[in-house]
Amino acid sequence: MLCSFYLFATSFAFADKTPEDEIMWKKKYTRILDLREPQNKSWMSRGNEISQLLMDGVFNGKLTGYTSDSLNQAMTIEAFLSKLTIPGSETDEDPLEDCCDDDDTWPTDEDNWEEDEVDLGPELYLANQLYILQITEDALYNKKESRMRYEIESITLYIPADLPDNLRGVQDHLITFKYEDCVKYFEELNQFVWFNRQNSQEHRSFSDAFDLRLFASTIVKVENPDDLYIEDEEGSPEKGIIGSKKAEYKLMETEHEMYEF
Repeated sequence: MLCSFYLFATSFAFADKTPEDEIMWKKKYTRILDLREPQNKSWMSRGNEISQLLMDGVFNGKLTGYTSDSLNQAMTIEAFLSKLTIPGSETDEDPLEDCCDDDDTWPTDEDNWEEDEVDLGPELYLANQLYILQITEDALYNKKESRMRYEIESITLYIPADLPDNLRGVQDHLITFKYEDCVKYFEELNQFVWFNRQNSQEHRSFSDAFDLRLFASTIVKVENPDDLYIEDEEGSPEKGIIGSKKAEYKLMETEHEMYEF
């Protein structure tokens, strides 16, 4: 039975976008993944953190980042580094400026120069500190296949609000990526980085894991004219949690009702 489910799920992996004339119903959802949750630990295995993989893609020119999930303005490397810098660790000084004598010679052991006294520049957030991931996706019902599909549009990294180094104390947008760009990048790596705790033979690429919905998430926004998050619509964080659960159940109910047509 498990094997049959896996073959069914993977048969739709990396499929093209659903043609408009096959869509019976569609709505956009925004979900938050807390990668510290037990079900999401596989996305942050040591040395294979998805946040590190995405940041590496920016630095090596493999991925283009954007300033928001509207995906209409690219983010420069300088702007990304500025956001990635821990507040209070910035410096305008050249880290090598005070390392030389007046005669412009590099200090020797006799000068009693300590390497750890050199200012190495600003500190950056580490991959394991960036454990808040947001995905924006379309939930749609394909009338030709008679099934619900999820097509991810973008992936966003956030700086968590509860980090000690986050002096603002609010969840801060870091960078957004087109999902289709991420899929190409994941496949180019040609390595299995989603860690399967139960069976090491079944480690998966991140793109496989997204297609198979191998994550726990919370709906934080349902497409609406005012572009408001559920918490803002409900008026408080506590009511927002209840509203999120209602949105999840409503999505399940919608899928069930579609079968009647």
